[in-house]
Amino acid sequence: MNWLLFAGVLAEAHPVVESSTFQEWLGAVVLLTNNGAFCSGSLIDENGLVLTAYHCVASGRNTVVQTRSNVVFEAETIAVDVEHDLALIQIQDWVDSLDITPFTLHSDLPSQGAQVFGLGHPMAPLESRSVFGGTLKWSVSSGIVSAVGDRFIQVDAPLNPGNSGGPIVNTDGEIIGVASRKLRGDNLSFIGSATFAETMIADPQPQRWWGGQLSIGVGYQLPLDGKGIPVWTGHVETIVRDRWVLGLQPMIQPNNGALDEQWVPANSLRLSRRARFGMGEITTYVDVGAGGTHQWYPTGNRHRVLPTAHVRSGLGTTALRYEIGWDTRLSVPIWSMTVEMNVPGVIQVF
Repeated sequence: MNWLLFAGVLAEAHPVVESSTFQEWLGAVVLLTNNGAFCSGSLIDENGLVLTAYHCVASGRNTVVQTRSNVVFEAETIAVDVEHDLALIQIQDWVDSLDITPFTLHSDLPSQGAQVFGLGHPMAPLESRSVFGGTLKWSVSSGIVSAVGDRFIQVDAPLNPGNSGGPIVNTDGEIIGVASRKLRGDNLSFIGSATFAETMIADPQPQRWWGGQLSIGVGYQLPLDGKGIPVWTGHVETIVRDRWVLGLQPMIQPNNGALDEQWVPANSLRLSRRARFGMGEITTYVDVGAGGTHQWYPTGNRHRVLPTAHVRSGLGTTALRYEIGWDTRLSVPIWSMTVEMNVPGVIQVF
């Protein structure tokens, strides 16, 4: 009898959501592409207004929006809330005959322990592989509200790259927040509260031209081409509009005996242009004055390299980095493939 009562309490706390209900919800979820990156979003009115995450549209470019029925539109960012990582985009030439029921916003903060569902497109680019066909895009994860903070709500629903901007809904299908970020660990996900979205709708604030983030990081680079020696690197970068990068990259490398110092510093001021593609990115940059030595050559060959094409692909803290450039001192091409272990950290989003 006690077991039956306990089961009844659980059923009341977490009511069952029918499969048909999920299909209706997913019909209002859209796939976003901006500056080559994949994100999620949700329709919140009948006129093509989409709620997503600010970092998904930070490039300042128009966004391509795809519905579940494969209708494609362009959309323009009309309001942002940088502090809570929220944005509103308006679909151009919206066709209201698509018969999509938009989401409604939950007007209050959710209760701790409340059941939630994450809707979106985790690892969306991988869906094109035959083994993953029919999965990843327009998928569902579930969890509970772990904690309600001042800026973000913590949930334990699994969220991954591609979920960003997607709706987190309660059992009534109301949006309680928007997928924003996660910490390394088990299901430490954070969402921007939908209560701030209502403020954006009432008083839209346009996107600023200088918006971006300030970040720091350290790494260890191990050249694989046999021409260089390992180096420790760091960086301080300002990323503007998610595509222009101004950074300072100090390096220290062990001396091979050509100089007296045990460790040799090498610093460069780097101006970059970043473009995303799926889960990867391509960066072209110019080193504006590189002092000391360079990891591609033995210690003592001091030179400056510009310009350089840079491709980095990886997941988490480990990546492969490919570079090709031109040595202006020797007038010869140079190239390198590097295993890079990086520990990045975002200081501020602005």
